[in-house]
Amino acid sequence: MLEFVEGDIRPIYGVRVVHVDNREAFLKLAKRYAKENGGIIFRISTNTADVFKFFAKGTIFVYIKKKRGVRNE
Repeated sequence: MLEFVEGDIRPIYGVRVVHVDNREAFLKLAKRYAKENGGIIFRISTNTADVFKFFAKGTIFVYIKKKRGVRNE
């Protein structure tokens, strides 16, 4: 079971960061590693995007969901 919490995890030296392109792939990875990380997914909400992160196997996995009406500049 996955649990979403408000907060952030920051990369430190020696930890890889991997960006996951879609929500389904991110949730599939999160479920696969739920036993290792306790099923905790960190969520950060800003005006432009929602950022989801979890830590497993020495890697921080990141999924970014842009909010509607936000353009790349």
